[in-house]
Amino acid sequence: MGTFSGELCEKNKSRFDPLIMKLSQIGKLTLLKKEFSELEPSKSTALSQEQIFEYLDRKCGGDELFDRDIGNQLLDRITKDPDGCVTVDQFITVFLEAEELLRGRLTNCDILADQYKASKSKAETKLRVFRQTELQNPNGLMNTSTLAITIHGARLKTNPEESQPYFIEITAGDFLTRTKQIEASSSPTWKETFNIDVTDQEMQVKITMISPETSAAYSTTLGLDELRDQLKHELILNLSDNVGTIHLTAHWIFSRVQYMTDVITRLEGLIQSNEEDKAEFERDLNALYRPFPSLRAATAVIANDDSISRDLYLEQTDDGEQYEGRGKP
Repeated sequence: MGTFSGELCEKNKSRFDPLIMKLSQIGKLTLLKKEFSELEPSKSTALSQEQIFEYLDRKCGGDELFDRDIGNQLLDRITKDPDGCVTVDQFITVFLEAEELLRGRLTNCDILADQYKASKSKAETKLRVFRQTELQNPNGLMNTSTLAITIHGARLKTNPEESQPYFIEITAGDFLTRTKQIEASSSPTWKETFNIDVTDQEMQVKITMISPETSAAYSTTLGLDELRDQLKHELILNLSDNVGTIHLTAHWIFSRVQYMTDVITRLEGLIQSNEEDKAEFERDLNALYRPFPSLRAATAVIANDDSISRDLYLEQTDDGEQYEGRGKP
């Protein structure tokens, strides 16, 4: 069961025309007030939790009860009087807020579904190309296997006044490069990226921070095993002699075919998860509507926004004269 915490994001709100949203809330507010007018006069001002549930259960009909989890969440959002009672207007307000929130989340699920499916389609197209063009060396790596390393910076345990200028040297097999030199600092920052050709899965990358003034050198080693998932990894590695740490990002692509296959698998997982979320929100919304089937009809009518549906809406609210002359919702 989903929760009603949080607010409807602006992206979701933009999917609803403001005029339709306004008329929708006016119509639904009127409809719910009319539904609650069935209560005895003595119960129409303030209701206890038991009275709220008794009324909602009766509106559900038969042996079916209103969802207690949803009901408790609604009531938890209301400031109650000293006797623990709430007004009808308070309950209607949080009821409509919950309905709007759930509808917004369903809209967001539809947006995400479109995005995920579009991304999956693009990934499948790339995968077909990579399967036709990728060549591998005897070590099982594609010929253009590349490790991208970005050196962000270091955090040193020395006092600022004892700091020295440093540069970073990177070695891997025959590969050798270095960063620019940074002036004395206990937190030097480089933000430099290097691409290393990888021909052997056992390759080790040595990263050494060197002071040109004292020739002091502090190093760490990065292996490829932890990068085998082909995702971008942000790492904090300890430097030798316990002088501090170095912050870097590493991303190794050794097979575009495998990489794109993994991307598609992850997207399929997101699509499935999004569908499960949508089903849960739909269940919650159906449970919310259960005592008030005319509210479900009104919501569908305004969303469809056609003249036939509008007539049905006015008929179901039985209060159509209020809306004549306002223009079509």
